[in-house]
Amino acid sequence: MLLFGGVSDKIGVRVSLALSLAVMMLGRILVALSGTLSLGSGMGSPMFLLMAGGLLLMVAAYGLYMPAAYAGSSVTPIRRRPPSAMASSMA
Repeated sequence: MLLFGGVSDKIGVRVSLALSLAVMMLGRILVALSGTLSLGSGMGSPMFLLMAGGLLLMVAAYGLYMPAAYAGSSVTPIRRRPPSAMASSMA
């Protein structure tokens, strides 16, 4: 979040959300493929490197997603009546 907060501001909320969700999907596909393909086992194996790469992509994508989601939710006004749980907590 610290590294990609400024990127989210520069490219906009919609593009940041779309890009982060696409990169998260790519990371999850890599993680799923690492266990599916027979790439060997152990720390130096291609399976481990594929898994680590997928997890790194997901973490980086979450770093872009969270500032964009916060910026999008704080800018968008609520035009309808809030749910009763929210209304009772604000009272």
